[in-house]
Amino acid sequence: MLSGFQNNVAREYDRQLASNGRKITIKPSVDIYETGDSIVVLAEMPGIMKENLNVKVEDGVLHISGQRENPKIDGEYLMRETDDVFFHRAFELEEDLNPEKIVAEYNHGILKVTIGKKEKAKPKVIQIN
Repeated sequence: MLSGFQNNVAREYDRQLASNGRKITIKPSVDIYETGDSIVVLAEMPGIMKENLNVKVEDGVLHISGQRENPKIDGEYLMRETDDVFFHRAFELEEDLNPEKIVAEYNHGILKVTIGKKEKAKPKVIQIN
């Protein structure tokens, strides 16, 4: 437990941070894998409302971002360990990917972005007669 002095200092520090709008930027953890038709990016972005997520391609770069804001309270924090968070990652798309064929889904805090391959990049299976 904190002493009375330390507790007052910590509380004042928390008040200042809360009034200054604590916000941190995080690179979400990602897994990227390849299928025959696409590249799939799975990004951990917990606690974000779907409408606060953004997926865009600009100048050959895939940008994934989202924002989580803590609810505003009617009162004074006695302790605050949570922050408003801005998530962002960017990935350069290889030429064999088709930025016109991107699908994004969000479920249980995981953003799944599927990027289709261009036709010429797909492996061609030759049937043996």
